[in-house]
Amino acid sequence: KQWYQRRVVITAGENLKDENEKLKDDIRELDKILDDKQKELDDLKSENEALKDDLDNMKADADQLNDDIKKLEDYNNDLEETLKEEKNTNDELSKENEELNTDNDKLKDVVDEQKQDMDKLADIVNDLEKELEDAEKDNQELKDENDELKKNIEDLAQQKRKKYRLRLCVDT
Repeated sequence: KQWYQRRVVITAGENLKDENEKLKDDIRELDKILDDKQKELDDLKSENEALKDDLDNMKADADQLNDDIKKLEDYNNDLEETLKEEKNTNDELSKENEELNTDNDKLKDVVDEQKQDMDKLADIVNDLEKELEDAEKDNQELKDENDELKKNIEDLAQQKRKKYRLRLCVDT
C-alpha cells in the first residue's frame, strides 16, 4: 500500500510536474502572445498618435479651407454685386445707344432732305447760270448790235455833216 501510495504520490507529482511544465509552456506562450499584443498595442498607439496628428492637420486644413471658402463667398458676393452694377450700366448704355441710333436715324433723314434740297438748289443754280449765259450772249449781241448802230449813226451823222457842209459851201 505504501508503494501504491507512493506511486500515486509520484504519479501525482509527475502529473503535477508535467502539468507544471505544460503550464510553464502555456505561460511562455501567453507571455509571447502578451509581448506580441503589447507590441501591437504600441504600434497601434503610435499609429493612433500619427492619425491624431493627421486629424489635427486635417482639422487645421479644414479650418483654412473654411476661411478660404468664406473669403471666396465674400469675393463671389462682391463679384455678383459688381456684375449687377455692370448689367445696370450696360442696360443704361444700351438705352442711350438706342436713343443715339434713333437720333442718328433722324439726322440721316435731315441730311437726306438737305441733300435733296441741295440737289434742287444745284439744279436751280445750273438753270440760272444757263439763263445768265444766255442773257450774257443776248446782252453781247445787243451790245454788238448797239455798237453797229452807233457806228451807223456816226456814219450817217458824218455823211449829213458832209452834206450840210457841202450845202453850206454850195450856198455860199
